[in-house]
Amino acid sequence: MSWLLGSSMRRLFPGLVFLLFMLFLIMPHWQPVSALEIQGCQDIRSSGVYVLTGNIYGLQSGKDYCIGIFANEVILDGNGFSIEGLGIGQRAQGVRVMNAYNVTIRNLKISKYNYGIYLVDVAESKIVNNVISLNDNGIYLRGSHHNEITSNNITSNDVGIYLDSSSYNEISGNTISLNTVFGIRLGDSYINTIIGNTISLNNGDGIHLRDSGNNTIIGNTIESNDVDGIHLDSSHYNEISSNTVSSNGEDGIELAGSSNNKGVGNTILLNQYGISIGSSSFNEISGNTISSNSVYGIRLSNSYKITIVNNTISLNTFDGIYLYSSHYNEISGNTISSNGDDGIELVASNKTIIVNNTISLNTFSGIYVRSSSGYNMIFNNILNNSINVVLEDAGRNYWNTTRVAERNIVGGNYLGGNYWGNPYGTGFSDTCKDGDSDGVCDSPFQIDENNADWLPLANPPMPTTGPGLEMILAMITVLGIIGVVATASLTRRKKT
Repeated sequence: MSWLLGSSMRRLFPGLVFLLFMLFLIMPHWQPVSALEIQGCQDIRSSGVYVLTGNIYGLQSGKDYCIGIFANEVILDGNGFSIEGLGIGQRAQGVRVMNAYNVTIRNLKISKYNYGIYLVDVAESKIVNNVISLNDNGIYLRGSHHNEITSNNITSNDVGIYLDSSSYNEISGNTISLNTVFGIRLGDSYINTIIGNTISLNNGDGIHLRDSGNNTIIGNTIESNDVDGIHLDSSHYNEISSNTVSSNGEDGIELAGSSNNKGVGNTILLNQYGISIGSSSFNEISGNTISSNSVYGIRLSNSYKITIVNNTISLNTFDGIYLYSSHYNEISGNTISSNGDDGIELVASNKTIIVNNTISLNTFSGIYVRSSSGYNMIFNNILNNSINVVLEDAGRNYWNTTRVAERNIVGGNYLGGNYWGNPYGTGFSDTCKDGDSDGVCDSPFQIDENNADWLPLANPPMPTTGPGLEMILAMITVLGIIGVVATASLTRRKKT
C-alpha cells in the first residue's frame, strides 16, 4: 500500500510543479473584482462591493430612503463619507436593507434621518465602524437575526440602537452616548448579547428592555445616564453580569414586573438606588459590589422569592438592603457594612430568611424591623453595630434555628442564633458565659417581649492545644529519649 502511495505521488509531482509555476506567472497581474462606485442615492440589487466616492444627501426621488440594499452578499463601504438626510420625511431612512443576508455596512457617517440604518428581515449581516448621529433611531432592526453591530459611534439620536422582534444578534464594542431617549432598546427580542459597549450620557436609560427575554448584558460600562443604567420591564430570564454601572440619575439596575433574571458580578456605584426591584419575583442578585449609592444599595418593593446572596453592600447613604411589602425572600452570605442608616430594613415584609451575613458598622442599626414585619427567620449572622437591632411595631420573628452540630459563622461547632457583637468588643456575644464551651451562650438574648435569640453565638473557645499538638509533644519526648540513649552509648564507647 505504501509503495502504491509513493508511486501516485511521483506521478502527481510534475503536475503540481507546473501549477505552482503558472500561479507565479499570473499573480503579478491578478486584479480583485472592482468595487462599484456610489455617487448618489440608489438601490443595490446585485451582490458585490460598493464604495462611496463622496458625500450624499437626501432621498431617492419618490422614495423614503437614500440607499436601498435588496441583495445578498453586499458590502457597502462608506469610505469615510456621509449620507445626510436633513431630517426630512416620516420614516425616512439613510440605508434600508430588506430580505437579505450577509450584508456589511461599514465606514459610513449617517445623520438626520428617522432611521439611520434600517434592517427588516435581515440575517448574518454586519454593521461596523460607522458614525451614526442625529437620527430618530440610529440603528433599527425588525425581525432580523444573527447580525453583528460592532465598533460604531452612535451619538445624539433619540434611540441609539433599537432591536424590535429580533433575536440572536450581538451588539459589541460600540460607543453609545448622548441619545435623548435610550442608548439601547430591546422590544419583544430574545437571545441577544450586549457586550463590551460604553453607554453613557443618554437622557433616558442606558439599556432598556421591554417584553424581552434570555438576553445577555455583559461587560459593559454604563454610566452617567439620566434615568437608569439598565432597566427591565416585563422581561424575563435575562442575565446581567460583569458590568460597571455608575453615576446614573436613578437606578443602576431596575427590574419592574420582571422574573427569573440574574444580576451577577456587577460593580454598581454612585447611582440613586444601586438595584431596585418592584413587583417582581424569582430573581437572583449575587456577587455584586454595590457601594456609595445615594439612597439604598438594594431596594425591594412588592416582590417575592428574590435571592440576594454573596454581595458586598457598603457606604450607601441610607440602607444597605431595604424591603417593602416583600415576602419569601432570601438574604444570605452578604457583607453589609458602613451604610448611613440600616444594614437591612424590613417594612411590612414577612417570611424572609436572613442568614450567614456579616452586618457591621452601619450607622443607625444592623437590622431594623418595623410595620408588622413578622415570621422572618434571622440566624447565623454576625451583627457588629453600635445598635444591632431595632424593632418598631414588629411582629414575631425567629432569631435562631434549632441547635445543630455544624460549623457556624464565627467558627463554633453548633448552629443556633446570631453573634451579637459591637465595635467596642462589649456586645452580648462578646461577653456572654459559655460554661460548656460549645460556642453557644448559656443564656438567651432577649430583644423584646415577642423576640428573643434563644441560642446566641459565643466566641468559640480557644483550643488549649492546637491540632496535633499532643502528637508533636509525644514525638519530642521520644526524640529526647533517643538522644539520651545515644549519648549514653557514645559515652560508654569512649570509656572503653
